[in-house]
Amino acid sequence: MVKLNTKNLGFRIQLTLSIFVLLTAIPIGLMWYSSSEQILQNSVQQLFRQSNQVITSHLDDFFDEAHLVYQHQITEQQSLPAVVKQRDNLLKYLANVLAHHDEIDYFYFASADGHLLSLGRDEFGNFVRIESDHDQAGPTTSYSTDSAGIGTEVINTNAHFDPRTRQWFQQAVKSKGPVWSDIYPGAIENVLGVSLANALYDNNGNFLGVWGLDLTLSTLEHELQKNILSPNSRILLISDQGAIIASSDKGLPALMNLGTPLTPIVNIIWENIYGTPPSNTIEVNQYPLQNSTWMSAHTKYKLGEDRYLTILLISPICDFIGEFINAKYYAMFFTIIAMLLAMVFGSQGTRYILKPINQLQATVKRITLGQWSSRTQLDREDELGELSRSFDNMAEHLQETICQLKDEQKETTRLNNLLAYNNQELERKVQDRTSELQSANVQLQLLANFDPLTQIANRRHFWQLFEQRSKNNTGWLMVLDLDNFKSINDTYGHLAGDRVLQHFCSVCQSCIGTHALFGRIGGEEFALYVNDHDVLNIHRYAQQLLACVRNTPITLDGNSIQITTSIGVTHSTLDKKNVYAEADKMLFKAKTAGKDRVIFLSETSPQS
Repeated sequence: MVKLNTKNLGFRIQLTLSIFVLLTAIPIGLMWYSSSEQILQNSVQQLFRQSNQVITSHLDDFFDEAHLVYQHQITEQQSLPAVVKQRDNLLKYLANVLAHHDEIDYFYFASADGHLLSLGRDEFGNFVRIESDHDQAGPTTSYSTDSAGIGTEVINTNAHFDPRTRQWFQQAVKSKGPVWSDIYPGAIENVLGVSLANALYDNNGNFLGVWGLDLTLSTLEHELQKNILSPNSRILLISDQGAIIASSDKGLPALMNLGTPLTPIVNIIWENIYGTPPSNTIEVNQYPLQNSTWMSAHTKYKLGEDRYLTILLISPICDFIGEFINAKYYAMFFTIIAMLLAMVFGSQGTRYILKPINQLQATVKRITLGQWSSRTQLDREDELGELSRSFDNMAEHLQETICQLKDEQKETTRLNNLLAYNNQELERKVQDRTSELQSANVQLQLLANFDPLTQIANRRHFWQLFEQRSKNNTGWLMVLDLDNFKSINDTYGHLAGDRVLQHFCSVCQSCIGTHALFGRIGGEEFALYVNDHDVLNIHRYAQQLLACVRNTPITLDGNSIQITTSIGVTHSTLDKKNVYAEADKMLFKAKTAGKDRVIFLSETSPQS
């Protein structure tokens, strides 16, 4: 058969791999057949455990729904005393809780005087309001209402009802938190219920009453029926006293005691597990009954302090044996077939497939070692032959590509060297240009801030520095003007006038010291700012400046010319805004008074 399909290598590979898988499955199948009973028991036990976990999870959701209501009340603790004191507000609160918690059947509040207001759903989902007729224990009336508790249609009456005598009320008063009541028959026949009650106190610790909510366990029956493992399986919830609370079998009524003859297998199991200590593990056991064997799994579910429910799952083992036996026979049949096929095709198929693969592998190793001219030259017409020809073409292309890459590598090296040289030249030019820009920035800074003729601060820069120094300090502003500067310009020319201005600045800078701020604010007008609080020191300072200028003449065209200056002085304080105008005014007075003098503003004169 292999020779008839020489061009269909895929078929041969799939067939050979299938044979190998089956050969591996033979010992496993034999082992499984010999231990089938143990496998069956383990499989059923695993099913029991999974079903038990699902039921336990549903019980958690069922009972956690009730605790969630009181957890929410913690955030509303300050407002609840006011809610229970007003009947309409209390009814709205009860309706709101029921709307958000479907598992709760009734939610109610019983005051310290025995008054009851309850809202809930009956077995058909209709809303019912139960309310005391007076503000204390006494007659009660049941009304048919909407979801908000509004309605006046009377359903039933009770001559007297005192919630304070009920177990849930008394247990809540004694407890510091929510407490479960015992399981009890509800208002609906054969339906069991349980209450979670919680006492309410005001901010001063005064007892106001007890909250209560009811859960009916009949809603669990549908969940139990969904999780049965076989047609004859049963799942039961049993109380500590041996009463069936809920069952997947509708033939077992609620509250039925396990002592009745209707449940012989359950009675046998209950006798063995009754009184066992609570455990989180699931116990799985077998029990013989007449001509059949039953498997059971049970665990304890904690309902409250010292109260537990027993979750019991039972099923006859014969429910699982039928399908198991059929599967066992099928496994044996296919195992025998696999053995026959493996004997026929295994040896020849493997040899035929591996020979060209080994040849191709050897060629790959030679190429890996650098023998680029190696080729497989496998002469076959199947998929491996096509693979061989494709591989030879790839090797030839690879050889050409490697030669091309070597040539490109040489060119890349040359280009990289050229690029490195160009980068160095570019970096040098960038550095030169950066130095030029820095020098130009320095020149621009000098031109922007300093007078090009006298090399002192220009008008803009002087007043900028003046603003900075006088912002948080007091000092003295002097405005200076060269006397008779116009006549010098007219007599000796403007170039000589520029020399006079330069000479004047040089003399002033030698006299004023490094701490003073000196700048040219006009043609022959200058400004001087000094931080000195003593008026007598400033007076002497100004007189020395006048004498220094007067006693330092300049030579023009061979003539020694004495120059003088007039000075206006004002005190610069933090609250003054017009110091320049004041100093300029004093300068004008100095000019008018005969020049070559200093005039202080009247309130800052030495005489003052």
